[in-house]
Order: sequence, then structure tokens, then C-alpha cells
Amino acid sequence: MSTRSGSITFRRGSWYARLIYIDPATGQRRDLWKACESKVAARQQKDAWLREIDDSGAESLLKSRATFAEFAEWFKATYLVAATYTPDGQKEHGLRSLRTAEINFRTTPTSAPSACSGCKRRRAIERNARWRP
Repeated sequence: MSTRSGSITFRRGSWYARLIYIDPATGQRRDLWKACESKVAARQQKDAWLREIDDSGAESLLKSRATFAEFAEWFKATYLVAATYTPDGQKEHGLRSLRTAEINFRTTPTSAPSACSGCKRRRAIERNARWRP
């Protein structure tokens, strides 16, 4: 079997885009399904998934299924760090006002497991223009 394949299917009154690929981390076969509004939309979704695997690899599909809480933890570990400076005084990385950023970060509803935005998948939040924290 190839490392990836895609198809579209009409089941239960809806069009579905389907992607089958091999997860490089585990070697197991993964199967993604998504309901679409039309046959054209299903074909576009399938093509977008195949393009994403070709461009970024299968890891990007797994990262796209992360929840907002997982994304927030990654953001905190990566970007909310104290500033580091070069010997001549130029800032290399981090934040000068780390305390302010940490206070603003604490106001995001990621700590409570019942918070709706912490449970939502990141891509669902990105695509929903009416979503507000």
C-alpha cells in the first residue's frame, strides 16, 4: 500500500472526504473522514489533505487535531520566556515584559477542563469566525 490515498464517498445522505495514510511515528494506518456539503467540497477537502501531506508531512495532520489547551501549553513553553540578550545589549529571544504577558495568558480559559474553548480542536476555532473566548 502507498503511504497515502484519498477518496470521496456518498454515505447516509452526505458527501464525505476520506484520507488514508501511514503515521510515520507509529507506522500504523490512520483514517480521516470529514462530512462536506457537496461533492465538489469533498473533492477539494481530499485534495487539500493530500497537498498538506506532500508539503508538510503527516505530522501536520496530527498537530491540526490538537485542542486549544494543547496549543496554549505549547505557546506558553515556546514564547512566554524571559528575554535573553547578546553581550552588546541586543535582545535575542523572549519577552521584556514577561509578567504582563503571563497575566494576559492566565485570562485565557485553558486551565478549566470544563471550558469549552479548551476542549475544541484548534482548526475548528480557526475556521469559526463567530467564535469568541
